[in-house]
Amino acid sequence: MFKLSKREKRLLQILAVLIGIMFLYYFLIVPVKNFKTRSDNFNKSNLDKLVRFDETVFQYRDAVNEKQRLENAIISGTGISTLVDEIGLSLNISGNKVYLRERPGRIQEGIQIITTELKFEGLNIQSLLEFISRLENSNTMLKIKNMTITAGLKDTNKYDAIITVVSFYRR
Repeated sequence: MFKLSKREKRLLQILAVLIGIMFLYYFLIVPVKNFKTRSDNFNKSNLDKLVRFDETVFQYRDAVNEKQRLENAIISGTGISTLVDEIGLSLNISGNKVYLRERPGRIQEGIQIITTELKFEGLNIQSLLEFISRLENSNTMLKIKNMTITAGLKDTNKYDAIITVVSFYRR
């Protein structure tokens, strides 16, 4: 067989240690390191998905709350004429109301759209703005679709207004 000198034996031992270190590094440390990197990426991806899911759940809850609020705001009724009369009496402008015309619209999914046209003559601007503010903040499901304000009598602070209101009622 081969006779190895002391120096060659020492070199073979060093080579065996280096091969062992390389074996440990490539077959133990590198796979663990790669596994850790992949699991960190997987965890980050799942965390991002959870954050998006939480945002979606939050948006869903907001939508459900808004739907319930709107359903509660839609009342059973025939129109907003009583509301207009109440606000007009409280502001002392009911005498300035020229007409109130309601045009029922289509019924869809148990909700009817009613378009109401109001005309006031000889109002000061403060009363008109207060009327509009109270109408919009009346907790009734309505929307002012159109409003036309024209100057009334010359050299006075009186105005004429035609207001178109769209309201929604449960049928």
